[in-house]
Amino acid sequence: MNNGANQQDEKVGNGAGTPDNNHNHHNHNLINNLSLTSQGVNNTSQVKIKHTQEGITNGYNIMVFNQKIPIWFGANASTYKAKADRLSEILSQYPNLNYGILLGKQLKDFYVVCIDIDIDTEDCKEKLSKEIERLLNKHEIKFYKELTKSKRIHYYIVLDKTTEKIESISKLSYIENCFKVKDGKEVKGEIELLTKNKAVVVYDKEPFFTKEPLINYHKIFENFLEDWEKVFKPEELEKESKEAVKEPEKKTKKEHKNKTKKKNKLQFSKIVESLKILKNLGFLNGWEADKTLSGIGIREGISEEEIIEGFKTVWGSEYDEKYSRYLTELTKKKNKERIPGIGSFIHYVREALKTDRLNEYETELLKAVLNDLKSNGYNDIPEKTLRNWELENDGWYMYCEDGEYIQVLPYFEITSHFLINGEEYIEITDKKGNTYIKKVERKKDSYLPDVSIVKDFGVINPDRVKDAKKFLAHYIEKVKAEKGVKVDFIGYKYITNNDWDVVVAGDGYSRKELGYIFYGKEVSNRWFIPEIKGNPEEFKRVFKELFYLNDEPLHLVISHFLTWIGKEFLKEDIYLENNPILALIGDTGTGKSVRIKISTALYGNPALFSYTNMTQAGLNNRFPLLKVAFGIDEVVIRTFEDFLRFEKIFYNITNEQGKIISNGTYDPIEVPIAITGETENMQIDKLLDRGRGLNRRLIVIKMTDTWKENSEVLDNALDKLQLHHGYILGYVKSLKEEDKKEVIDLMKGIQARLHFGDSSFKDLKKHLALSFAMYFHFYEHYIRMDAGDVAEKVNAVIDFVAEQINNNQATRIGENTDYIGEIINFIAKVEEAINNRKVLKNKTYPSLCSDIGFI
Repeated sequence: MNNGANQQDEKVGNGAGTPDNNHNHHNHNLINNLSLTSQGVNNTSQVKIKHTQEGITNGYNIMVFNQKIPIWFGANASTYKAKADRLSEILSQYPNLNYGILLGKQLKDFYVVCIDIDIDTEDCKEKLSKEIERLLNKHEIKFYKELTKSKRIHYYIVLDKTTEKIESISKLSYIENCFKVKDGKEVKGEIELLTKNKAVVVYDKEPFFTKEPLINYHKIFENFLEDWEKVFKPEELEKESKEAVKEPEKKTKKEHKNKTKKKNKLQFSKIVESLKILKNLGFLNGWEADKTLSGIGIREGISEEEIIEGFKTVWGSEYDEKYSRYLTELTKKKNKERIPGIGSFIHYVREALKTDRLNEYETELLKAVLNDLKSNGYNDIPEKTLRNWELENDGWYMYCEDGEYIQVLPYFEITSHFLINGEEYIEITDKKGNTYIKKVERKKDSYLPDVSIVKDFGVINPDRVKDAKKFLAHYIEKVKAEKGVKVDFIGYKYITNNDWDVVVAGDGYSRKELGYIFYGKEVSNRWFIPEIKGNPEEFKRVFKELFYLNDEPLHLVISHFLTWIGKEFLKEDIYLENNPILALIGDTGTGKSVRIKISTALYGNPALFSYTNMTQAGLNNRFPLLKVAFGIDEVVIRTFEDFLRFEKIFYNITNEQGKIISNGTYDPIEVPIAITGETENMQIDKLLDRGRGLNRRLIVIKMTDTWKENSEVLDNALDKLQLHHGYILGYVKSLKEEDKKEVIDLMKGIQARLHFGDSSFKDLKKHLALSFAMYFHFYEHYIRMDAGDVAEKVNAVIDFVAEQINNNQATRIGENTDYIGEIINFIAKVEEAINNRKVLKNKTYPSLCSDIGFI
């Protein structure tokens, strides 16, 4: 704001930087809010927060910026809407951020445009600014004027609306010989008219948006623009334009072949800030950060002092100048082709963006840096792949043997390679930054991939398909060598010495990638994928709240799902022969599905698989990939065919050794499973009577209306877990060698308390002992509950499950079966079918049982 005369101060306080409100046409004293000294970043986060909140209250669409990079919070220029609490939070965390405005339509019913004098020549700048102000005053247009950090000038004008006429003008013409400095070179300066969807940093110590807007009629601003064009006569502009036009430079084929794609100047400070984020969040270790920083600096010709400043930024209080200079000198001596460059940096950034560990500011910064690098000609494509090929803005070009330079393929980049059960997939990024997973189809005799893999991205030159195939083959192999990943499972597997192999979305993999690996196609957000999302503390808070709920079925399912981590962690110490299924059976509304979904949130998004949509082939081939517990919803067993189908699926899950079937063998599903079934549709009593072995491989819980009273609490918890899930990852990483003994000791004590059935239930008891031991350990050590409270909870669930098994299963072991009763029931079903005129001749036993409704 202007710190000059009292008259000026008073008018600025009324929202000026404008002609006075009496419309005095002869006022030659310019009134504006231009400070006499150059403006910088506001001095404290409290001041910034105050100004931001005032701006939003006044109806302005305020933004925050990292230097000049806008932070969009997942929105874009068309959808962004300022929120005071969100901006206040990020400014308090990162006080060095700038603030500004998104031009165009504001939060309230008005618009903001900006005239930007993008000129560094002082006399030009002064002359043109005076002319702008003269015409603005002539038309009585109220405006706000500021000096930017680089001493250029912005005029902000508030309008009742913008029109096509206003928006069609992007530059104000002039006839002066004015320049600006860009990338160290003098280029022609511009006067830009910024009208909408443009984010602009505001530099004033007291920005214009802290005052209520003074709105101008759009027609008056159109008149101003017309007057401007009249001042700078068209014939003079035409003359200047003709003088400036040059014949396009013609290149010979040899010159074209020898051309090198020019890259704009690298913004090293953005690279440094990104490396600081990547190091602090563990996406690369200190040594990798040092190598990448020094490597980029040396390869890109950054000065030594700027590289040293980069080390200071990345390491902060841990900075070691002697070591930094030593490393920089060492890097200088190495072959540039053997030190990390921009490609390595881009790879780290892309891996980080696949995760859910970045906050909104960090995500926006890394995305902006990535887009900035790509737009300036940088990429992470393997260097040798580019021999005779160039990636231009519209696609891949090839240098031919005769020197011709032609487009062969559309624009794309291959960013990752996956080998899944012998099948190849690649991740492809298009020009807009969208990613796609594609299966690689190769000709067996030549190993060349089919070019149709990139047909969706644009035009393929049909005369150069053979060259395109060879290029794709080399490109894929290079990416495979440098970034290839072989995926044998999804989830958690224990290796040894407290080391886990983890493949989950949000921790080095994207949801899209794992969706293709498991489902073979793009997945909906509603489909289950092992992933981490949200805040681990919120995740813990939800499970802590659930702990206090008197809900034995819920705590049993959580225990059951935790068994997988216990089985893996202790696989060298204990052996479980079978993998029992937990079944929740009951009427609609008793909360079967919600309890399993909540437990599923331990590993990923809380979603269940549909039993109806499951196939035997899928269970044999895809589901063994999952190394996390999961749930299956709405199992139906009403006919004999239903029983046979379930029996096949069931033994696939419960038999740890795998199963031999008519056409070969398949891997078992090793992880804990929970299923739901409606009382009428899953006739569990008949199922247990028919399948004697099922009693020892099922844990049947009959849900009643008693459990409906917790439905509201469970629904609220599920809503929270949709946003914060999968943080069993934190628990897994916290496990130590000494925890093994503790879990085994807990198992022994718990198994002694499991009183149900006879010795034939020993495998079931062992499974439950591990389940409850893991529940105890998880809640005591990770959720941080009192051990006495956890012991009390475990004892209550033990009593509950023992009662359920005794009532539902223990009496159904073979020697207690009423065979005479079953025969009588079968005869009754046959008679009923005959009375209903059903034809029963020439049927197989399974078909007969299905027709008469006998299971």
